[in-house]
Amino acid sequence: MTFPAHMIVGGSLCGTLLRTESLKTRVWAYISGAILGGLPDTLDWLLAFFGLTLRWSVYDWFHHLVPWFIQLMLFPMGLHIQLDKIVHRFPGYNWWPEFWYLEVGMWLVGGLLTWFTFKEEILRAYLWVKGVISKFKRGMR
Repeated sequence: MTFPAHMIVGGSLCGTLLRTESLKTRVWAYISGAILGGLPDTLDWLLAFFGLTLRWSVYDWFHHLVPWFIQLMLFPMGLHIQLDKIVHRFPGYNWWPEFWYLEVGMWLVGGLLTWFTFKEEILRAYLWVKGVISKFKRGMR
């Protein structure tokens, strides 16, 4: 699975759980969930990029050695690890032809949960933009 899909699902799950809280709290929950959701892939890449570890070493640690109770406590990361166990059978495995529907499903679920988390704010922004455009059009007549 791609790490952006893991990040969107992790962020939207955390944001949805705090749906009744303030916008600031939901944004922080979304960002935290996104970071935790993508951490097993992105941390490995960043550390290897800066020469601090070998590529795939941190990835292997996250995907094979993280205890179940940590996966439960940090559930966006745990969801990432459990989904990757289904898809990544061995390093370099081309999972897309066989499991493309899981990736598409993750993007759809992440999008729907993001909409549910920020529905009022998205609609408010849409109506504001619509009002600005209509004022601009009236001024052009």
